[in-house]
Amino acid sequence: MNGKKIITYDMTITDVIDSGTSFEDILSGKKEIPLQGVRIFISFEGKVSGEVTGTISGVDYVYLRSDGRAELDIRAIIQTADDDRIAVVADGVANIVKGESRHNIYENVKLTTSAEKYQILNLYQVWSVGYVDFETKKLVLEGYLQD
Repeated sequence: MNGKKIITYDMTITDVIDSGTSFEDILSGKKEIPLQGVRIFISFEGKVSGEVTGTISGVDYVYLRSDGRAELDIRAIIQTADDDRIAVVADGVANIVKGESRHNIYENVKLTTSAEKYQILNLYQVWSVGYVDFETKKLVLEGYLQD
């Protein structure tokens, strides 16, 4: 991706809650995605490095459409190594392919904080790319500023 890399997220999925159709059954191919889609809540936590270091935790309120496109709606908090907090709000997409565990992710990220040291982040528009692997429960993303 073009632009300056400012942040890396190395996270683990901690919980998956579906709204009526088992996400595990969908991923394994046992069940099809319902025509109306399915809402899935994916909790995660992990480490943040780059211009910001610390930990992150949050939830992705995924809407999985019947065509396999996952619409992402992420809310999270970064707890910095120096004990400040940064809100993370992101949207994006992933294409869930039945029978595969690893899927690419593309996100549009907004960082917000009132911590003086990190105020510059309020001005950034961050584009993140990475992957989720449901077998290993890993989420890895790199965030870039556009040139």
